[in-house]
Amino acid sequence: MLNGGPSLRVFEDITGALHGVLYAVVPDKGWTQLRAVLATGEPLVAAGAAVDLTDLPLSRSQADETLALLRNGLISLRLAGYEEVWSSLVLHRVAAASNASGVAELGPLNQLKEMDLDTLYQWLRHPGDPREASRALRIHPNTFRYRMKKIGEVVDLDDPDVRLALLTQLVTLKWA
Repeated sequence: MLNGGPSLRVFEDITGALHGVLYAVVPDKGWTQLRAVLATGEPLVAAGAAVDLTDLPLSRSQADETLALLRNGLISLRLAGYEEVWSSLVLHRVAAASNASGVAELGPLNQLKEMDLDTLYQWLRHPGDPREASRALRIHPNTFRYRMKKIGEVVDLDDPDVRLALLTQLVTLKWA
């Protein structure tokens, strides 16, 4: 699926535009070559999985979902295939389901919002590695440790269920 950008004449017979999105059916063998050409351009490009012709609606749906991640800046790519970004799709789907059920409104998260959720998120993403977490935040490791000490005064970070619940809530806020 191509989002904007110039049309590719070679694919005119098998493309169709809908709501500003150009859809193209590309043979699996030709995808690598087409991908190389499209990667240098401006349009956002998303692809569904390679499927039989009878499953084209499924592939289009996958491409639409991948394009939504690209458009919303949830993945920092210009070109993505559905199967390549599966982890981002999982996080987005879980976040959407969690958001609909109000998961982010439970527990101490509102109190932690007054502190620093980015620090907590990086601490959960880089367990046991404060240097990497502080590097992701672009802060000094001592600053990171100080912030985590303050967060630890509000919530029991030694409890694995609490850590998992907090990570689920933070993923919901980031990916929904």
